[in-house]
Amino acid sequence: MSLVGEDGLEVALEVPETVVADLRNGAPVDVFFPLLDQRVVAHVSQIGGEAAGPGRLFPVVLSLPTGHLRAGLTAEATLATPRAPALAVPLAAVVDPAGGRPRVFRVTDGVAHRVPVVVGELADGGRVVLTASGGEAQPPLQAADAVVIGGHFALLDGDAVVEVPR
Repeated sequence: MSLVGEDGLEVALEVPETVVADLRNGAPVDVFFPLLDQRVVAHVSQIGGEAAGPGRLFPVVLSLPTGHLRAGLTAEATLATPRAPALAVPLAAVVDPAGGRPRVFRVTDGVAHRVPVVVGELADGGRVVLTASGGEAQPPLQAADAVVIGGHFALLDGDAVVEVPR
């Protein structure tokens, strides 16, 4: 994205629907200008009502404070959007992560229990965000649950497991 505008400087950008739904006019946005090594706080001034282009992105305009900025500079905007807390597990814990039936094995009292999951985005440190799949009898994983991260490809629901120190 880059600086535009005739009256005051603005940053024009395009965002996906998952982000535009949480934006509000007047919301502060951190904007970084790499060439100047400078950060400023802009504010959302316009939010497009319709997605356009091949990526079906929504146009958003940020108003910038007056200062030593020039039209045409490259800008990097960081949009803070609220997110529900997510549960992440090591990618190695997911059996068939890209297949039709991804699952993890939760360990309770030395017994492995199959938990179907929906694999989300890749998180930091080789972890993957999970959600429970609909219609399953077992509750979704909790943050304190232990999961199997190795040797689980032949594991069946209800099999006894032993923790191996690393």
